[in-house]
Amino acid sequence: MSGSRTKTGCYTCRLRKKKCDEQKPFCLNCRSREILCYGYGTKPEWMNGKGSWKEIMQSKEAKGIRESAETTYKLRRQTLSTRRKNKDHQYLPREASSSEQMAFQTTRSSAISMDDVDVEVEVEESGMWFPTTVSRQKQLGSVMDPSPAHLATEKIPIEMYHFGLNTYLPSTHCNLRPDMKLLMTFLDIIFPLQYGFFGLPGSGDRGWLLHTLLKTEPFRQASLSVTVSFETGMRDGNLTTRSELDPVVRRLQNGALRGLQQRVNELGSEKYYGKELLGRGMEALAIMTQLVSLEVFSFVEGQWEMHLRAARMMLGMFQKKWAPELFTEKSAMAELWPPSEINPEYDVKAMEFFISSFVWIDIIANATFGAPSYDPRNFDYLPLLKNGSLQPQRQMGCQSCILLLITEITALEAWKNDQMKRGCLSIMVFATQASRLNDIIISGIESKGAEPPINSTNLEADSHAVNIIFAYAALIYLHTVVSGPSPYTPEIKDNVKKCLERFEALPGHVLLRSCWPFTIAGCMATEDLYDKFRGIVARTSAAKHPLGTTWKGLRVMEECWRLRRDEPGLWSWTSTMKKMGVKILL
Repeated sequence: MSGSRTKTGCYTCRLRKKKCDEQKPFCLNCRSREILCYGYGTKPEWMNGKGSWKEIMQSKEAKGIRESAETTYKLRRQTLSTRRKNKDHQYLPREASSSEQMAFQTTRSSAISMDDVDVEVEVEESGMWFPTTVSRQKQLGSVMDPSPAHLATEKIPIEMYHFGLNTYLPSTHCNLRPDMKLLMTFLDIIFPLQYGFFGLPGSGDRGWLLHTLLKTEPFRQASLSVTVSFETGMRDGNLTTRSELDPVVRRLQNGALRGLQQRVNELGSEKYYGKELLGRGMEALAIMTQLVSLEVFSFVEGQWEMHLRAARMMLGMFQKKWAPELFTEKSAMAELWPPSEINPEYDVKAMEFFISSFVWIDIIANATFGAPSYDPRNFDYLPLLKNGSLQPQRQMGCQSCILLLITEITALEAWKNDQMKRGCLSIMVFATQASRLNDIIISGIESKGAEPPINSTNLEADSHAVNIIFAYAALIYLHTVVSGPSPYTPEIKDNVKKCLERFEALPGHVLLRSCWPFTIAGCMATEDLYDKFRGIVARTSAAKHPLGTTWKGLRVMEECWRLRRDEPGLWSWTSTMKKMGVKILL
C-alpha cells in the first residue's frame, strides 16, 4: 500500500516508503503483511552512527529490510496460491514414500550414471583410508536415502552445543506465520552464520539469494530444513546414543530431495541444452550445497558425501562437456545464462557463490579423509582458484592461496601412500616437496604479520585471524603427512602451540569458521593442552556463540586422546573417525 507518507510512521514503513497506519506498538500494515515492524521512538541499534536519513536509507541494512519484505510478500502469495490448489493445505511437503526414493537415472549419452554412489574403501594397518575405483554404476550420486547415520556418542549437555537462538532472533518474528518465521530466520540468522564473511569487499548484496529462494522451491525447502534443525538444536537437552532428524526437518529434506531428483533427471535427459541446462545445473548445485549444510546444524552426519560426489561429477560434466566456456572466461557466464525476471545477473552470482561453496567443502573434506580416487570427469577447480575466478574467502574468510596449499598437501599425502603401496617411494622427492610447502606457508604467515592491517574492518580483522589459524593448521597437517600423527614430533608440537595461542585470542563468534583447524590442532595436541582446547569450546558456548561443527570436532579430539591413552598407536583425526564409525564434515 503506497500513498502519502509521514515522518511519524514506524521505521519499517518509512524504510519501505509505504504509508503507515501508525498503530502501536506495531503497525497493522506490517503485521498484516507478516513483516518485522521496528516500531516508533527509539531507533533500531543498527541505525546508530549513521548521520542522516539518506545514509540510513542507502545502508545495506535498509536494503535488506526492503528485500526481505518483498520476499515475504511474494512467498505469502505463492503459499496462498498453493493452498488453494491443495486439499490438505500443507505448506510443508509430506515424507517421501519408499517407492519415491529412487536412485538418479539418466539417458544423456556419455554423461552421468547416478544409480548408486558408494565408494569402496580399503583400510591399511596404518588406519588411513584409500578410496579405490568407482564402478560405472556408481558415479554422480544417490540422494534417495535421507535416513540419518548413527551417532555414537556419550550424552553431551546442551551448553556444549547451545546455538544462542534467543540472542539472534528478533522477538517480533514471533508474530509471523511459522513458514514465514522460518524464512526470516534463515535470511537474518542462518545465512550469516553459514557464510560469516559474506560482506568482505567484492561480496556484493544478497539479491541473488532472495531470487534463488523465490524461484527454486527445493532450495527453499533445504534452507528451511537447516533453520528448523538450528532451532531444534537450541531446544533439545541432550544427545543420546542415537539421534534422528526432527520430523519437520525430515519432511522439508525429503521435499528438497525430490526436487533435486527431478533436476538431476532433467540434466540426464536430452530435453535441455544451453541456457536451460545451465539453469537446472545451478538449481541442483544450490540444493546439494544446502543439504550438505544441514549436517552443520544437526546432530547427524554422513550424508554429505553423496551430495559432494554428485556435485563434483555434475560440475565436471559442465566443465568438460556441457558448457566448457563457462569455466574458461569469467565474463562468459553472463552471456550464457537465461534472462531473469528480477535481475539478469542474479543467476550468475548464485552459480559463482555455490561453486565457491562446493570448492571449500571439497578441499576441507579431502584434507580430512584423503583425496578421492581420480576420475577424469571430476570437476577441476584448481585453475579457477589460481586465476581468481573463484574466491571462497568471500564466504569463509580463508584465502585461496592457503586452500591451494592445503590441496597440495592432500595431493602429496595421496602420492606418498600410492608410492609406498608400490614400494617405490623416493624419500628425496618427497622431502623436497614437503620442504617447499613448509617454506611457503611459513613465509606467508610472516608476511601477514601478527595483527591485521591498520584501519581494517572487524570482518577483515576476523578474516586475518582465520587465515593465520588455517596456515598453522596446514603446517600441522603437512608434518603429520611427513612424520606420522605423533603429537611429540617437534614440528607438530610447536605449531599446535602456536595455533592454540591464536585460538585463545580468537573472538568467540569466529570459532565456528575454524572447525577444521581446531580439530586438526586438537587431535595432535599433547596431554598438557587438552583442557585448553576444552576451555575454548566451553567459553564460546557460555557466551552463547554458535559452535557449528566445533562441538563435533571436540568429540573427535576426546576420542583421539582416549585412543592414544588406551590403545597406543599413531592416531590421527582420520583414523579416529574411522574407529568411531563416522565421517564428520569439519
